Amino acid sequence: FFNIILPIAYEYDPDLVLVSAGYDVALGCPEGEMKVTPDTFAHLTHYLKGLANGKVMVLLEGGYCIDTLAESAAWTLRSLLGDPCSPLQACANPDLTVKKTVACCKNILKDYWQSLRIDLTEKSQVWIEEALHKRSLNELATNENRPTQYDLTPTLIIDRAEEQSKKLQQDIKRAIELAPHQKPLERGATLLVYDELMRKFSVGNHCERPGRIVAIWKGLKSRGLDQRCTMIPSRHATKDEILLVHTNRFYDDLETTKTQTKKELQKREGVSRSVDYTNEVFDNALLAAGSCLNMVDAIMTDKGRNGFAIIRPPGHHAHSGMDYGFCYFNNVAICARYLQKNYNLQR
Repeated sequence: FFNIILPIAYEYDPDLVLVSAGYDVALGCPEGEMKVTPDTFAHLTHYLKGLANGKVMVLLEGGYCIDTLAESAAWTLRSLLGDPCSPLQACANPDLTVKKTVACCKNILKDYWQSLRIDLTEKSQVWIEEALHKRSLNELATNENRPTQYDLTPTLIIDRAEEQSKKLQQDIKRAIELAPHQKPLERGATLLVYDELMRKFSVGNHCERPGRIVAIWKGLKSRGLDQRCTMIPSRHATKDEILLVHTNRFYDDLETTKTQTKKELQKREGVSRSVDYTNEVFDNALLAAGSCLNMVDAIMTDKGRNGFAIIRPPGHHAHSGMDYGFCYFNNVAICARYLQKNYNLQR
């Protein structure tokens, strides 16, 4: 974040920051399997507020551990409101593979970003040469040695042993206790959008379920954070707005799910792209995208300084002509194109 993303972001100098907020790296999430504590997201958000005169819009994407998802969203919103970040616990020295990865990324990106054109240490040069050597060996591999098909089966359902699950719950509880929420400050210029209608799309005990946004909303209300924000209305995106990013064919095809039978919907799910369908998914996806666009308009017309869109389904995996990975319409991409078209923003 500090070595690559922030230097590039400040050099790019955006007009507005759109955060595709996936909390998959949070402690306890079965998809990321990482250990980022909830209060860390306040720090990341704080640094982003130094861009675009503080115009930052956060769109909910992934994150499937309900306990830390709600807590992480609360810390993100508190940072948008201007509350101080909590002191972070001391971090261990980064793993060697992390250092190597950062060095190699800088080496690749330095041709495009001046902020990354720094003198690399002798050790970094060795790591880069090792990576380039491995890459050249991989390129020598014959087609016969390469897989013809890759396993795209989602691995979100992790069968943890009882002892592992118990320890994980203890770690989550400890992380939350170590970063208590302080007394709220005064009402700020932060916007909030949430609509209970987004709970209608449900496919049973799927990880991308209504309980995610319900937990976030309850968590914000229990801390009084919703009272410090300006609520803005939700709305459905228009077809023209969706077509700023997606193809007409894909839009029309997804719209047919509104009237398809259960058997027809199950047949669509047979194509393994990690997406599920109900008669409500199309309208829910339109509502998520349109609510984000309402927030874009509010920020750009100075009705608020920043905002958090508590939406579902997410959109970051969606392609222009295809849904993918729990995502149907790419909300953050639609917002970016909308800003370019309606507000003439270039960055």
